[in-house]
Amino acid sequence: MSYLQKTLLPNEKIVYATIPHWIVFMPAITGIVVTFILFIWGNEFLPNLFPLFGFTVSNFAALIAFLYTVYQLFLNWVLYTQSEYGITDQRILAKWGWIQRNTTELLLQKVESIRVEQTVAGRIWGYGTLIITGTGGTRDVFLDVPNPLKFRELAQAQMEMLFSAERGSSK
Repeated sequence: MSYLQKTLLPNEKIVYATIPHWIVFMPAITGIVVTFILFIWGNEFLPNLFPLFGFTVSNFAALIAFLYTVYQLFLNWVLYTQSEYGITDQRILAKWGWIQRNTTELLLQKVESIRVEQTVAGRIWGYGTLIITGTGGTRDVFLDVPNPLKFRELAQAQMEMLFSAERGSSK
């Protein structure tokens, strides 16, 4: 059961739920490419002036790049599998982390603005950063959200429905 489902309030419904975009794996992908380049062509641009622990300089660099890539892959996997972003009919929620868990829960009534930031790569591949400003100036940042414009649109629609219901009940 997901964090979003576990933390639902009575009569609250999930409107939209997502996990981070696959772009979170880009550091590991880059590490794989660097490791491959160092392993295959490293001797051509890294002179072997002295051996390091029985390895050539290029092979030692490839080993270090490989170990860093494994580390990055683990961190990226944890981020990807242990993070959730969601919208309910009452709140916007985010959870990330595995051993150390961080959560953000904003009541839709307390949201002042939702800003979307997308780089050129983010627009091409469909991910971005959401910056949600709440009353009192609080800022919550959701990184690597897939289709952030859709997320904002759905959140704003829920806010409008909530405000319309409040106005209707106050008459």
